[in-house]
Amino acid sequence: MRKLIGLIIGFICVTTYSQNLVPNGDFEDYHTCPKTFIAKYQKVSDYLKEWFSANKSTPDYYNSCSPGSNHSAGVPKNWAGYSPAKSGKGYTGIITWKKGINEYREYLQVRLKEPLKQDSTYKIAFFYCFPDRFPYYSTSLGVYLSRRRIYGNTHYALTRYKPQVSIRDSVVPRVFNQWYKLEKNYKALGGERYITIGNFKNNANSYSKLVNDRVEPMSHHHNKCYFYIDQVSVSLVENPALFIFKDLIKLKKLEKDKEYVVLFDFDSEGIREHYFPKLDRIVAHMQAFPDRKIVITGHADDRGSEQYNMELSKKRADSISNYLTKGGIAKERIKTEAYGELLPVADEEDSSSRQLNRRAEIILR
Repeated sequence: MRKLIGLIIGFICVTTYSQNLVPNGDFEDYHTCPKTFIAKYQKVSDYLKEWFSANKSTPDYYNSCSPGSNHSAGVPKNWAGYSPAKSGKGYTGIITWKKGINEYREYLQVRLKEPLKQDSTYKIAFFYCFPDRFPYYSTSLGVYLSRRRIYGNTHYALTRYKPQVSIRDSVVPRVFNQWYKLEKNYKALGGERYITIGNFKNNANSYSKLVNDRVEPMSHHHNKCYFYIDQVSVSLVENPALFIFKDLIKLKKLEKDKEYVVLFDFDSEGIREHYFPKLDRIVAHMQAFPDRKIVITGHADDRGSEQYNMELSKKRADSISNYLTKGGIAKERIKTEAYGELLPVADEEDSSSRQLNRRAEIILR
Protein backbone atom coordinates (compact mmCIF):
# COMPACT_ATOMS: atom_id res chain seq x y z
CA MET A 1 0.00 0.00 0.00
CA ARG A 2 2.86 2.40 0.86
CA LYS A 3 4.49 1.75 -2.50
CA LEU A 4 1.19 2.43 -4.28
CA ILE A 5 0.68 5.71 -2.40
CA GLY A 6 4.24 6.77 -3.09
CA LEU A 7 3.78 6.01 -6.79
CA ILE A 8 0.56 8.00 -6.90
CA ILE A 9 2.17 10.98 -5.12
CA GLY A 10 4.90 10.95 -7.72
CA PHE A 11 2.43 11.13 -10.60
CA ILE A 12 -0.31 13.42 -9.25
CA CYS A 13 1.68 16.48 -10.29
CA VAL A 14 1.29 15.55 -13.98
CA THR A 15 -2.51 15.63 -13.86
CA THR A 16 -3.37 18.65 -16.01
CA TYR A 17 -6.20 20.16 -18.00
CA SER A 18 -6.08 21.28 -21.62
CA GLN A 19 -7.48 24.50 -23.04
CA ASN A 20 -11.08 25.50 -22.48
CA LEU A 21 -13.18 24.25 -25.41
CA VAL A 22 -15.98 26.75 -24.69
CA PRO A 23 -15.71 29.88 -26.84
CA ASN A 24 -16.44 33.08 -24.93
CA GLY A 25 -16.96 31.05 -21.76
CA ASP A 26 -16.34 34.15 -19.65
CA PHE A 27 -19.00 36.18 -21.57
CA GLU A 28 -16.67 39.09 -22.24
CA ASP A 29 -17.15 39.36 -26.02
CA TYR A 30 -20.36 40.95 -27.26
CA HIS A 31 -21.92 42.38 -30.42
CA THR A 32 -23.98 45.06 -28.67
CA CYS A 33 -23.87 46.40 -25.14
CA PRO A 34 -27.09 45.31 -23.33
CA LYS A 35 -29.35 48.00 -21.89
CA THR A 36 -31.81 45.93 -19.84
CA PHE A 37 -33.30 42.42 -19.82
CA ILE A 38 -33.68 40.78 -23.22
CA ALA A 39 -37.34 41.07 -24.17
CA LYS A 40 -39.72 39.10 -26.36
CA TYR A 41 -38.72 38.92 -30.06
CA GLN A 42 -35.07 39.55 -29.11
CA LYS A 43 -32.31 36.94 -28.86
CA VAL A 44 -29.32 36.62 -26.56
CA SER A 45 -27.24 36.00 -29.70
CA ASP A 46 -28.09 39.55 -30.82
CA TYR A 47 -25.93 40.77 -27.93
CA LEU A 48 -23.56 37.98 -26.93
CA LYS A 49 -21.02 36.35 -29.24
CA GLU A 50 -21.03 32.52 -29.70
CA TRP A 51 -23.98 31.82 -27.37
CA PHE A 52 -27.65 31.24 -28.27
CA SER A 53 -30.86 29.87 -26.78
CA ALA A 54 -32.14 26.29 -26.98
CA ASN A 55 -35.80 27.31 -27.09
CA LYS A 56 -37.98 30.38 -27.78
CA SER A 57 -37.23 31.97 -24.39
CA THR A 58 -34.76 34.80 -23.83
CA PRO A 59 -31.66 34.41 -21.61
CA ASP A 60 -30.15 37.70 -20.45
CA TYR A 61 -26.71 39.25 -20.85
CA TYR A 62 -25.05 41.64 -18.39
CA ASN A 63 -21.92 43.76 -18.79
CA SER A 64 -20.36 46.72 -17.02
CA CYS A 65 -20.68 48.67 -20.29
CA SER A 66 -24.35 49.12 -19.34
CA PRO A 67 -25.06 51.85 -16.74
CA GLY A 68 -25.68 50.28 -13.34
CA SER A 69 -29.26 50.77 -12.11
CA ASN A 70 -32.31 48.80 -10.96
CA HIS A 71 -33.50 48.65 -14.57
CA SER A 72 -30.26 48.13 -16.49
CA ALA A 73 -28.16 45.14 -17.54
CA GLY A 74 -25.11 46.52 -15.78
CA VAL A 75 -22.48 44.82 -13.63
CA PRO A 76 -22.54 44.66 -10.67
CA LYS A 77 -25.95 46.38 -10.31
CA ASN A 78 -28.80 45.40 -12.62
CA TRP A 79 -32.53 44.72 -12.82
CA ALA A 80 -32.16 41.18 -11.44
CA GLY A 81 -30.02 42.02 -8.40
CA TYR A 82 -26.44 42.82 -7.55
CA SER A 83 -23.25 40.85 -8.20
CA PRO A 84 -19.80 41.54 -9.61
CA ALA A 85 -18.75 39.13 -12.35
CA LYS A 86 -16.86 36.06 -11.21
CA SER A 87 -14.09 37.46 -13.40
CA GLY A 88 -13.99 40.19 -16.02
CA LYS A 89 -16.94 42.44 -16.83
CA GLY A 90 -19.79 40.23 -18.04
CA TYR A 91 -22.06 37.29 -17.21
CA THR A 92 -25.41 35.85 -18.28
CA GLY A 93 -28.68 35.03 -16.52
CA ILE A 94 -31.47 32.47 -16.97
CA ILE A 95 -34.85 31.67 -15.44
CA THR A 96 -34.67 28.04 -14.33
CA TRP A 97 -38.07 27.59 -12.68
CA LYS A 98 -41.47 29.28 -12.65
CA LYS A 99 -44.30 28.55 -10.25
CA GLY A 100 -47.60 27.33 -11.69
CA ILE A 101 -48.68 25.45 -14.79
CA ASN A 102 -46.65 27.72 -17.08
CA GLU A 103 -43.29 25.92 -16.74
CA TYR A 104 -41.24 28.63 -18.40
CA ARG A 105 -37.51 27.88 -18.83
CA GLU A 106 -34.49 29.62 -20.33
CA TYR A 107 -31.40 27.88 -21.70
CA LEU A 108 -27.90 28.87 -22.78
CA GLN A 109 -26.24 26.90 -25.57
CA VAL A 110 -22.83 27.05 -27.28
CA ARG A 111 -20.90 25.11 -29.92
CA LEU A 112 -17.57 23.81 -28.64
CA LYS A 113 -14.32 24.60 -30.41
CA GLU A 114 -13.90 20.92 -31.25
CA PRO A 115 -15.88 17.71 -30.66
CA LEU A 116 -15.18 15.60 -27.59
CA LYS A 117 -13.08 12.46 -28.07
CA GLN A 118 -14.60 9.07 -27.32
CA ASP A 119 -13.72 7.63 -23.88
CA SER A 120 -11.73 10.74 -22.95
CA THR A 121 -12.49 12.43 -19.62
CA TYR A 122 -13.42 16.11 -19.52
CA LYS A 123 -13.94 18.51 -16.65
CA ILE A 124 -17.27 20.34 -17.05
CA ALA A 125 -17.58 23.45 -14.90
CA PHE A 126 -19.37 26.77 -14.47
CA PHE A 127 -20.16 29.27 -11.73
CA TYR A 128 -23.70 30.24 -10.72
CA CYS A 129 -25.08 32.95 -8.44
CA PHE A 130 -28.55 33.45 -6.92
CA PRO A 131 -29.55 37.16 -7.11
CA ASP A 132 -31.55 38.64 -4.25
CA ARG A 133 -34.46 40.04 -6.27
CA PHE A 134 -36.03 36.63 -6.94
CA PRO A 135 -38.08 34.76 -4.32
CA TYR A 136 -37.60 31.09 -5.21
CA TYR A 137 -34.50 28.92 -5.12
CA SER A 138 -34.22 25.68 -7.12
CA THR A 139 -31.31 23.27 -7.40
CA SER A 140 -32.59 21.89 -10.71
CA LEU A 141 -29.78 23.23 -12.87
CA GLY A 142 -27.54 21.19 -15.14
CA VAL A 143 -25.52 20.76 -18.34
CA TYR A 144 -26.56 18.65 -21.34
CA LEU A 145 -23.91 17.62 -23.87
CA SER A 146 -24.99 16.66 -27.40
CA ARG A 147 -23.58 15.94 -30.84
CA ARG A 148 -26.03 18.31 -32.50
CA ARG A 149 -27.62 21.58 -31.55
CA ILE A 150 -30.88 21.10 -29.68
CA TYR A 151 -33.88 23.35 -30.02
CA GLY A 152 -37.45 23.28 -28.75
CA ASN A 153 -40.06 25.46 -30.44
CA THR A 154 -41.50 26.36 -27.06
CA HIS A 155 -40.95 28.57 -24.00
CA TYR A 156 -41.22 25.60 -21.66
CA ALA A 157 -39.02 22.88 -20.13
CA LEU A 158 -37.04 20.64 -22.51
CA THR A 159 -37.73 17.49 -20.50
CA ARG A 160 -36.74 15.05 -23.26
CA TYR A 161 -33.06 15.81 -22.57
CA LYS A 162 -31.28 14.43 -19.50
CA PRO A 163 -28.32 16.50 -18.27
CA GLN A 164 -25.08 14.61 -17.62
CA VAL A 165 -23.92 17.21 -15.06
CA SER A 166 -26.22 18.81 -12.48
CA ILE A 167 -26.45 20.35 -9.00
CA ARG A 168 -27.25 17.78 -6.34
CA ASP A 169 -30.86 17.79 -5.19
CA SER A 170 -31.44 19.86 -2.06
CA VAL A 171 -34.03 22.32 -0.78
CA VAL A 172 -31.44 24.19 1.30
CA PRO A 173 -30.96 27.68 -0.22
CA ARG A 174 -27.64 29.18 -1.21
CA VAL A 175 -26.48 32.59 -0.01
CA PHE A 176 -27.70 35.53 -2.09
CA ASN A 177 -25.24 37.23 -4.46
CA GLN A 178 -22.46 34.69 -3.96
CA TRP A 179 -20.79 32.65 -6.71
CA TYR A 180 -20.72 28.86 -6.42
CA LYS A 181 -19.02 26.35 -8.70
CA LEU A 182 -20.58 23.30 -10.32
CA GLU A 183 -17.83 20.93 -11.47
CA LYS A 184 -17.84 17.31 -12.58
CA ASN A 185 -15.76 14.94 -14.67
CA TYR A 186 -17.50 13.49 -17.72
CA LYS A 187 -16.43 10.51 -19.87
CA ALA A 188 -17.29 11.39 -23.46
CA LEU A 189 -19.28 9.11 -25.76
CA GLY A 190 -17.52 10.82 -28.64
CA GLY A 191 -18.57 13.58 -30.98
CA GLU A 192 -20.31 15.84 -28.44
CA ARG A 193 -20.09 19.34 -29.91
CA TYR A 194 -22.70 21.40 -27.99
CA ILE A 195 -23.39 22.11 -24.33
CA THR A 196 -26.68 23.49 -23.02
CA ILE A 197 -27.20 24.93 -19.52
CA GLY A 198 -30.60 25.10 -17.79
CA ASN A 199 -33.30 23.15 -15.95
CA PHE A 200 -34.42 20.12 -17.96
CA LYS A 201 -37.03 18.98 -15.41
CA ASN A 202 -40.72 19.84 -15.16
CA ASN A 203 -42.01 21.47 -11.99
CA ALA A 204 -43.12 18.18 -10.46
CA ASN A 205 -39.54 16.89 -10.56
CA SER A 206 -37.76 20.17 -9.77
CA TYR A 207 -36.58 21.01 -6.26
CA SER A 208 -37.67 24.49 -5.22
CA LYS A 209 -38.26 26.55 -2.10
CA LEU A 210 -39.49 30.04 -1.25
CA VAL A 211 -36.49 31.76 0.37
CA ASN A 212 -37.14 35.47 -0.16
CA ASP A 213 -40.58 36.84 0.83
CA ARG A 214 -39.51 40.46 0.31
CA VAL A 215 -40.31 40.38 -3.41
CA GLU A 216 -43.46 42.32 -4.32
CA PRO A 217 -46.33 39.92 -5.29
CA MET A 218 -47.01 41.73 -8.57
CA SER A 219 -43.37 42.22 -9.59
CA HIS A 220 -41.85 40.60 -12.67
CA HIS A 221 -39.83 38.29 -10.41
CA HIS A 222 -42.45 37.14 -7.89
CA ASN A 223 -42.87 33.51 -9.04
CA LYS A 224 -39.49 32.53 -10.48
CA CYS A 225 -36.01 31.21 -9.74
CA TYR A 226 -33.14 32.90 -11.56
CA PHE A 227 -29.38 32.36 -11.76
CA TYR A 228 -26.47 34.40 -13.02
CA ILE A 229 -24.00 32.18 -14.96
CA ASP A 230 -20.29 32.82 -15.52
CA GLN A 231 -16.96 31.10 -16.34
CA VAL A 232 -18.24 28.09 -18.32
CA SER A 233 -15.53 25.59 -19.23
CA VAL A 234 -15.02 22.17 -20.82
CA SER A 235 -11.43 20.94 -20.65
CA LEU A 236 -9.71 17.60 -21.28
CA VAL A 237 -8.32 15.83 -18.20
CA GLU A 238 -4.90 14.67 -19.36
CA ASN A 239 -4.48 11.87 -16.79
CA PRO A 240 -7.95 10.91 -15.51
CA ALA A 241 -6.85 7.59 -14.00
CA LEU A 242 -4.33 9.35 -11.77
CA PHE A 243 -6.81 12.16 -11.04
CA ILE A 244 -9.27 9.64 -9.61
CA PHE A 245 -6.71 8.54 -7.00
CA LYS A 246 -5.42 11.96 -5.96
CA ASP A 247 -7.31 11.81 -2.62
CA LEU A 248 -6.42 8.21 -1.78
CA ILE A 249 -4.35 9.21 1.26
CA LYS A 250 -7.20 11.34 2.62
CA LEU A 251 -9.66 8.50 2.03
CA LYS A 252 -7.54 6.15 4.09
CA LYS A 253 -7.77 8.58 7.02
CA LEU A 254 -11.51 7.95 7.44
CA GLU A 255 -11.29 5.87 10.59
CA LYS A 256 -13.32 2.82 11.42
CA ASP A 257 -15.95 3.34 14.17
CA LYS A 258 -15.42 7.12 14.17
CA GLU A 259 -18.56 9.26 14.01
CA TYR A 260 -18.94 11.86 11.26
CA VAL A 261 -21.67 14.37 12.11
CA VAL A 262 -24.08 16.29 9.86
CA LEU A 263 -26.20 19.01 11.49
CA PHE A 264 -29.68 20.04 10.35
CA ASP A 265 -31.88 23.13 10.48
CA PHE A 266 -34.89 23.17 12.80
CA ASP A 267 -37.71 20.87 11.65
CA SER A 268 -35.81 19.93 8.49
CA GLU A 269 -34.20 16.86 6.94
CA GLY A 270 -32.64 18.86 4.07
CA ILE A 271 -28.86 18.49 3.86
CA ARG A 272 -26.96 21.79 4.01
CA GLU A 273 -24.86 22.11 0.90
CA HIS A 274 -21.58 22.74 2.71
CA TYR A 275 -21.77 19.08 3.86
CA PHE A 276 -21.72 17.79 0.27
CA PRO A 277 -17.89 17.61 0.07
CA LYS A 278 -17.77 15.61 3.33
CA LEU A 279 -20.43 13.19 2.08
CA ASP A 280 -18.74 12.92 -1.32
CA ARG A 281 -15.54 11.98 0.45
CA ILE A 282 -17.40 9.23 2.34
CA VAL A 283 -18.83 7.98 -0.98
CA ALA A 284 -15.35 7.87 -2.50
CA HIS A 285 -14.03 6.05 0.58
CA MET A 286 -16.79 3.44 0.40
CA GLN A 287 -16.07 2.91 -3.29
CA ALA A 288 -12.34 2.54 -2.64
CA PHE A 289 -12.92 0.08 0.24
CA PRO A 290 -15.87 -2.15 -0.79
CA ASP A 291 -15.65 -4.26 2.38
CA ARG A 292 -16.73 -1.32 4.53
CA LYS A 293 -20.31 -0.84 5.71
CA ILE A 294 -21.95 2.22 7.21
CA VAL A 295 -24.43 2.99 10.01
CA ILE A 296 -26.39 6.26 10.00
CA THR A 297 -28.22 7.37 13.13
CA GLY A 298 -30.77 10.19 13.07
CA HIS A 299 -31.45 12.51 16.02
CA ALA A 300 -33.66 15.48 16.98
CA ASP A 301 -33.88 18.14 19.69
CA ASP A 302 -36.65 18.10 22.31
CA ARG A 303 -39.01 20.55 20.64
CA GLY A 304 -42.11 18.72 19.41
CA SER A 305 -43.69 15.45 20.47
CA GLU A 306 -41.62 12.29 20.95
CA GLN A 307 -43.40 10.60 18.06
CA TYR A 308 -42.84 13.53 15.70
CA ASN A 309 -39.16 13.78 16.65
CA MET A 310 -38.71 10.05 16.09
CA GLU A 311 -40.17 10.38 12.59
CA LEU A 312 -38.03 13.46 11.89
CA SER A 313 -34.86 11.70 13.02
CA LYS A 314 -35.68 8.81 10.67
CA LYS A 315 -36.09 11.26 7.78
CA ARG A 316 -32.67 12.75 8.58
CA ALA A 317 -30.99 9.35 8.54
CA ASP A 318 -32.81 8.47 5.31
CA SER A 319 -31.74 11.77 3.75
CA ILE A 320 -28.06 10.90 4.29
CA SER A 321 -28.65 7.36 3.10
CA ASN A 322 -30.32 8.57 -0.09
CA TYR A 323 -27.40 10.91 -0.80
CA LEU A 324 -24.92 8.04 -0.48
CA THR A 325 -26.96 5.66 -2.64
CA LYS A 326 -27.27 8.31 -5.35
CA GLY A 327 -23.48 8.47 -5.25
CA GLY A 328 -23.31 4.76 -6.08
CA ILE A 329 -23.21 3.03 -2.67
CA ALA A 330 -25.41 -0.10 -2.51
CA LYS A 331 -28.31 0.08 -0.05
CA GLU A 332 -27.22 -3.26 1.40
CA ARG A 333 -24.08 -1.58 2.77
CA ILE A 334 -26.05 1.10 4.66
CA LYS A 335 -28.03 0.69 7.89
CA THR A 336 -30.17 3.51 9.30
CA GLU A 337 -31.39 3.95 12.87
CA ALA A 338 -33.66 6.62 14.41
CA TYR A 339 -33.44 7.78 18.03
CA GLY A 340 -35.57 10.92 18.09
CA GLU A 341 -34.67 13.02 21.15
CA LEU A 342 -33.45 10.03 23.21
CA LEU A 343 -29.68 10.54 22.76
CA PRO A 344 -28.84 14.25 23.11
CA VAL A 345 -25.18 15.31 23.03
CA ALA A 346 -25.91 18.69 24.66
CA ASP A 347 -28.35 20.05 27.24
CA GLU A 348 -31.40 21.72 25.67
CA GLU A 349 -30.66 25.08 27.32
CA ASP A 350 -30.39 27.33 24.28
CA SER A 351 -30.51 27.38 20.49
CA SER A 352 -26.81 26.49 20.15
CA SER A 353 -27.25 23.37 22.26
CA ARG A 354 -30.38 22.31 20.42
CA GLN A 355 -28.54 22.74 17.11
CA LEU A 356 -25.99 20.11 18.19
CA ASN A 357 -28.81 17.64 18.83
CA ARG A 358 -30.39 18.12 15.38
CA ARG A 359 -27.97 15.77 13.69
CA ALA A 360 -27.16 12.56 11.88
CA GLU A 361 -24.13 10.52 12.84
CA ILE A 362 -22.32 8.47 10.19
CA ILE A 363 -20.25 5.54 11.46
CA LEU A 364 -17.98 3.43 9.24
CA ARG A 365 -17.71 -0.29 10.08
